[in-house]
Amino acid sequence: MRVTIGKKLYASFGMLVVIMIVMVGVSLRVGSNTAENVADLSGLMNNTESAGSIFQGTLRMRLALAEYQHSRDPAQLAELADAHKYAGVAIGECEVGFDDPERIAILKEIVSGVDRFHRGSSEIVRLIDEFDRTVETRLNTIGERLAADSGSIVESALGAGRLETLGVASPLASRLYEVRLDALRFFESEDRADLDRAFEELSGATQAARTMRDELTDAGDRAVAERILADLDTFGETIRTLAQLVDRRREVLAGEIEAGAQQIAGARVRMMESLLAEGAQEREAIAETLAAARVTNIVAACIAVTAAMVLALVVSRGITRPIRVFLDRFELISKGDFSQRVECKSGDEIGDLAKGFNGLIAEIGGIISSVQDTANQVSAAATEVAATSEQMASSTDHQRAQLTQVAAAVEEMAATVTEVSGRAGDVSRQSSEAGKE
Repeated sequence: MRVTIGKKLYASFGMLVVIMIVMVGVSLRVGSNTAENVADLSGLMNNTESAGSIFQGTLRMRLALAEYQHSRDPAQLAELADAHKYAGVAIGECEVGFDDPERIAILKEIVSGVDRFHRGSSEIVRLIDEFDRTVETRLNTIGERLAADSGSIVESALGAGRLETLGVASPLASRLYEVRLDALRFFESEDRADLDRAFEELSGATQAARTMRDELTDAGDRAVAERILADLDTFGETIRTLAQLVDRRREVLAGEIEAGAQQIAGARVRMMESLLAEGAQEREAIAETLAAARVTNIVAACIAVTAAMVLALVVSRGITRPIRVFLDRFELISKGDFSQRVECKSGDEIGDLAKGFNGLIAEIGGIISSVQDTANQVSAAATEVAATSEQMASSTDHQRAQLTQVAAAVEEMAATVTEVSGRAGDVSRQSSEAGKE
């Protein structure tokens, strides 16, 4: 099979293409691994976001419950329900996204904590509603009636001029006001000291009401006094009922609410630790993948550059070395050595050029040999011609001498003729002159 330079170049280019394809394949593999790691990290971030939404929802529930206890604002109840729904949606997302058994167990614990908190908050809302309803329907009503009845006794005593009754009824009205004030103070502060003061004032008011009843002589006023005593008993029972509601609310806050919050907080810590640990592993895996990609790309680039340099060197030497041989042969041939030949065993264009070169030099050598033979023949003929020319030159010189003698004789004859002619002329003139005479 004939291997030409073009085929060699194509083969070299093909090897480079193969190397580049291998590099691209390695890069794609590394990129695929990186994409998988990034996808895992993205999923982990989504799970982390969902877990954060759970804790955000539970925090909103706690804040809404605290605000509702303080302000009794219905908007806080709506916020409490919305926060519970928000946490429920986030829990659903985590249930779909989580696949780690540890995190699934933690999520179940969070769900349990959220349920406990929700049950506790529902109980707190119920107790608050019952408390407010009791205050509105019983405590305020009884308090207003006590104020009205004590006021009517004071007015009756003033109208009748019963100073003794007035002296008892006026302090009773003040005590009744203090009882209501201490009760309201306890409901706001939930401090047992305020409750004790309220019962203390209630006991003093009851004693004053009994004293006033015993001193009253008017049947109507005594009936009012009896009603005041009954209302004071009812007022005391109502305060006790409200205190029990407050205690029950405290129990729920310290029980279901606090336990649920603690359960959520503990699970939150473990969940975040688990997510952060996996995030660190994913980041480390991505860093390792990127480092491996960099090393792989550097090694592949070095291999490609080395292969390109080796191929370029081999191909260039395969072309330039024969050319240098040709140049050396041409230099010797320029000096007249036509015996030079180029040895090349390759089957490419260089081999064809060497064969053509050798044939050309052989043909030129033959032509020069033929020219030399012809020149030798011409030289011999020229030598013969030179000898003949010398002979001809010698004969010519002899003839020239003879001609010179003839010319001298001719010149002498011409002089003689001239002289004879002159003498003839003289004779002629003399004859003419003689004739004249």
